Amino acid sequence: MTPEDLIRLRRELTAIRTRIEELRDSIQEHSKAIHAAGVSKRNEDSTVKTVHAVIAYDDQTLRDTQREYDRQHGNQNSIRWAAWFAFGAATIYAAIAAFQWREMRKATEYARISAVAAQIAATSAQSALESQQKSFQIDQRPYVITDGMPQFVTLPNVKTKAQANVILKDIGKTPAASAIWFIDLLPYRAKTRPGFLSFVETSFANVRKRRDETISKHAGELRRDIAPTAAAFTTEESRPLLAPEFADLVKGDGSFVLLSVGIVNYTDGFNGTYETEFCYFFAGSDPKVWHLCDAHNTIK
Repeated sequence: MTPEDLIRLRRELTAIRTRIEELRDSIQEHSKAIHAAGVSKRNEDSTVKTVHAVIAYDDQTLRDTQREYDRQHGNQNSIRWAAWFAFGAATIYAAIAAFQWREMRKATEYARISAVAAQIAATSAQSALESQQKSFQIDQRPYVITDGMPQFVTLPNVKTKAQANVILKDIGKTPAASAIWFIDLLPYRAKTRPGFLSFVETSFANVRKRRDETISKHAGELRRDIAPTAAAFTTEESRPLLAPEFADLVKGDGSFVLLSVGIVNYTDGFNGTYETEFCYFFAGSDPKVWHLCDAHNTIK
């Protein structure tokens, strides 16, 4: 049943109900009239003196009386059938109204369930789409790393500054856009392990501070891209060493080291922001052997 059929049925039932109410009012008026006539007749009977008389009616009067009786009896039957019809119509109206109410409740509940299901499906689809996009971005993003250990250009000595090249390479599938890097080559006398770790953290804090200050002043000038599989290098230097420092450095016992710490920041076509940290230290007589620090070798 369509909503238009329900509306039309409601209108027809309303019209039937109106006719029933009119018939009920007519029946009440008729009942009142009969009751008034009965009361009037009883009043007359109470005021009339008792007279014993024999009344004889002619045939015409009897026929008229019979016809009046038949008419009254027919009216009573009509009223009775009208009352039953009104009761039946009211019952049908109530049943249809109850059925319509139940159907409306079912339709409302079905609509609510459908809306919830649609919302869940939309949320799941959105989550799946976002997950796919994230997976695709992770798969396609640039990954900048150091291509091997730092390479000495000038070995540490007591007369000149030590120099070392750091090679950066994009091993991802898309270019590392707007790449900037800040690297320090730092001599350090390691007395205790906690002291060494604290020095590493301080060194990275200083690199970040220098990076932020540089970006705030020269953001528009910093534009270097690294293509996939391509490399870029930078040369960093440190001060000349004192004789005791150089002696402890070549011993290789870790009492004196050279640290190479750096941060690389870059983006890509997805507007992602990425960062690579690296930390190496050198101690010993073989200039090709560097060691990884315990921390700050990450790709984010």
